[in-house]
Amino acid sequence: YHYDLALQLHSSGVEACFVLGKFDVLNELSRKVVQNAVCLKDKIRVYVSLISSISSQGRICDAIDFGLGVLEKLGETLPSNLDDDEVITDYVVHTSALLAQLDVE
Repeated sequence: YHYDLALQLHSSGVEACFVLGKFDVLNELSRKVVQNAVCLKDKIRVYVSLISSISSQGRICDAIDFGLGVLEKLGETLPSNLDDDEVITDYVVHTSALLAQLDVE
């Protein structure tokens, strides 16, 4: 039972498949990791690769949906009914707060 080694090898394999464009193998290895991982933390590396894989295939909406599902599993939810003005306002407020924290000289 070499769980950590197997997890690292499979996760690295998923990342290698992404770089090589071997999306069918990537999906198979990802499925194995997700099925056998003992906790959500162990799945995150593969989830990131899956999101990258989906978006690199031009399926941006699918990648966003998948990413939102991962965020939900992590306990983070985003409102589904945001309008552009609300998003822009939140972005400006958040950016302003971050800029206010900087020490401007």
